[in-house]
Amino acid sequence: MPPNSPFLLSEENRDGPDVWDAVDGEMTTAVDLIGRWLSAGAPH
Repeated sequence: MPPNSPFLLSEENRDGPDVWDAVDGEMTTAVDLIGRWLSAGAPH
């Protein structure tokens, strides 16, 4: 998250905020996007 970005963690949003996946052209959660990045072979 960018500094000073308002985000209240709760059970409804525990996978992070909704973000735009530019590759798939759809909205997804931050956690799902990171998972796809890792599955695609992200460097360690």
